[in-house]
Amino acid sequence: MRHLLFTAALAALATAALAPTTARADDGPSSSDHRQANALYKEGVRLYNKAEYASALDLFENAYHRYPDPRILFSIATSLRQMGRTVDAANAYQRFVDDPGAEPALVADTQTVLKVLDATVGRIDLAFDGPAGEIQVEDGVWLPEGTAHVRVLPGSFIVRARRDGFTGETTGRVAAGAAITVTLTWTAKPVEPVARPKTTTTTPTTTTASAAPSTASALTPPAPVRTAPPAPSHRRTFALASGGAGLALAAGAIVLELGARSRIADAEAACPQLRCAEPAHGQAQALLDAAQGRRTTALVLGGLATVGVAAGAALWLTGRAPDSALRVAPTTGDHSVGLTILGRF
Repeated sequence: MRHLLFTAALAALATAALAPTTARADDGPSSSDHRQANALYKEGVRLYNKAEYASALDLFENAYHRYPDPRILFSIATSLRQMGRTVDAANAYQRFVDDPGAEPALVADTQTVLKVLDATVGRIDLAFDGPAGEIQVEDGVWLPEGTAHVRVLPGSFIVRARRDGFTGETTGRVAAGAAITVTLTWTAKPVEPVARPKTTTTTPTTTTASAAPSTASALTPPAPVRTAPPAPSHRRTFALASGGAGLALAAGAIVLELGARSRIADAEAACPQLRCAEPAHGQAQALLDAAQGRRTTALVLGGLATVGVAAGAALWLTGRAPDSALRVAPTTGDHSVGLTILGRF
């Protein structure tokens, strides 16, 4: 019943043009943006009524980017909910409720829906040790300044914040249906040193004529010319950089693998062997999907780390004097890549 009411409300919103609800600044959306957003919005409602929710969502988001009307935000949240993206839908509904231009009657119904959604997700109430800033949950989009409540999947989470000259980050865990408060501490960004141009000075040299060589010196064969030893190779510097990057990628792969295992454990705890009813089954499946994504990324990082360490080792070995006669060549197989190193060691 609640879904039918929300669908009817969305259709009613589409029957009227998206007229401005509050005064706009001179540098706000133009009349052209308003017309384009209105056309996109009405087409999105048409697709929504045909159950083409993904296509409707794309049009709603495009319209909101051109003209940030709270009615479009409500439509975005409703489309996300129809697509089963419960966390994203709850966050979009919260942004609608927090918008001062939102219609009061629709806000009351939306708060009721939020209570239903909150039973299946975790809620984080945000606080800062200073001015508020933009918020990002996991690797999602950056939410606007002033966001006080965000929803996440049950389990572990990471929240980041940013504002001019400062960043913040915190982690934690939250259970389904629970709400916790986290405080973000601002840390000043390091100031990068300004590079100064190098100045060079030229010292004039004076050439003096030498006396004519004596007969004895003319008969003496010239001393052999000593050549300077070859300059040291810079390959070992690059080797250290490549090896360090490979180790950093390996550490990232380990962190992602541990995160994947944590989500698998959370899924098993929520729904052992995926033999349970909704919404626990859907939550467990979402956790397993997230774990699979992290594990795939970990495998990619692990492969890159192997290549970086191998390249660093090759560069280190070839950073010797030229007479070492080392040769490095890439090799490939059906299911592998590598390096071949030839020379005298």
